Amino acid sequence: MILNWFSDDYDSDVEEGNGFFIKRRKDINYRNDLDKFDLIFMSNQSLISQEMRKQIQKLHNHYTFVKSFDAGYLLNNDYRFVFQPLQICNELNKISFICGGSLALANSIHEKNSYKVTYIGNTLLPFEQHSENQSFLGYQRHLCDYRSLKYVEEFCPDSLSLGQMKSHPHLIEPILRDTEVLYVNLNVLRTSELPNSGDSWPSGLITEDLCQILKFAGNSLRLKSIIIDFSGIVPSENNSEAKLIAELYWYLLEGMRMRQSDHPIFNSNVSEYVVQISDYDTEIVFIKSNISQRWWLRLEEGENIPYVSCAHEEYQLSIQNEIPERLMRFIV
Repeated sequence: MILNWFSDDYDSDVEEGNGFFIKRRKDINYRNDLDKFDLIFMSNQSLISQEMRKQIQKLHNHYTFVKSFDAGYLLNNDYRFVFQPLQICNELNKISFICGGSLALANSIHEKNSYKVTYIGNTLLPFEQHSENQSFLGYQRHLCDYRSLKYVEEFCPDSLSLGQMKSHPHLIEPILRDTEVLYVNLNVLRTSELPNSGDSWPSGLITEDLCQILKFAGNSLRLKSIIIDFSGIVPSENNSEAKLIAELYWYLLEGMRMRQSDHPIFNSNVSEYVVQISDYDTEIVFIKSNISQRWWLRLEEGENIPYVSCAHEEYQLSIQNEIPERLMRFIV
């Protein structure tokens, strides 16, 4: 029973209001009732998490058919404890949203399940914690260890520094389309966005950028978990941090609402484009969904993942006889 990991001691001021959450009830069954929901919300017992539940009710819910279940407050914030309810959500094929998660939790999920984890923050992992099948968005090179930078540049091509995100925004959506676990450290925002964050810097993303990222993530058919880490943030009097997380949740729901079964594995309504790369004496095949206009690179038969999400701009670069840097590892 997933509810064994949570407290149902709700703040009396939190109402279901606009229906963003269905609160836990004693008659909620382990599987039959949870099957009715698309998203399982859970949180630590911090003031920010408590306030977020209030702030989300001030927003207008346009997505009542995306059902969210509020499992409650985690009884223990240790990442090894949190890992168990996440596993249950995965078994039930439900997306989990952890408000107040940690980097250790994201690393644990990656290590034990080999899921593709995208880390969003203003720095990179310590060098010894890096491995393949990770991607990083929003990191600032002046805050990163040189060894970590070199590793990411060579082995984690689905990564974009803050400057690269600004220069190549079209690459963000394809990276998130293939993401299974999204870890978001709010220190990725610039100090002016979150003045009470001791880990933010004057440069960084703005709130609108992060909302767009959550929308892209919600649109991914592969997404399993979202972890929001706000450690290092002191709650402000105007509850700006809780309001921000409420906005992120809203845009996640919008992304989920816009989901389409457009992947070439599941839908044959696609167009195929074969591009000859003369410099490498090879040809590559791009697939475009006629439903969503999204693009994929088709890999050779026998690959574990037969398609890689890509952008229209990467196709355009290829027809100019130039292999996109991000896709090079699949082609050469």
